[in-house]
Amino acid sequence: MITSLFAKAGERARKVEDPAELARLHTEAQGVLWVDLFQPTPEEMKVLSDVFRFHHLAIDDCVAESNHPKVNDYGEYIYLVMHGAAPGAKRGTFETQELDLFCGRTFFVTYRSAGIRAIEEVRKRCL
Repeated sequence: MITSLFAKAGERARKVEDPAELARLHTEAQGVLWVDLFQPTPEEMKVLSDVFRFHHLAIDDCVAESNHPKVNDYGEYIYLVMHGAAPGAKRGTFETQELDLFCGRTFFVTYRSAGIRAIEEVRKRCL
């Protein structure tokens, strides 16, 4: 699933549904664009290469499971791998959840394979 939000300074964030509009907003860079990829389909994954034109190694790292945090500077953006804790299947246990993040001057893209409550909460607050 792909969810996108866009906001200009002083304006309320709005959802972006159309892939063509997503590409246009990214190119124009007149606000802040947030694209959240949650268990994306292969077609949805194309936004990483076709719209944002991220380096193929960053995309490969993004889709691969990583056990450690990472920060890579690609000049126009930074790629980060972060981990958080969530309650585990058994009582009194926890699991780690990976969040991959691409941060640019006018955009950020989050990629995750697990539901992360904080992401949902931030989206609600933005809207």
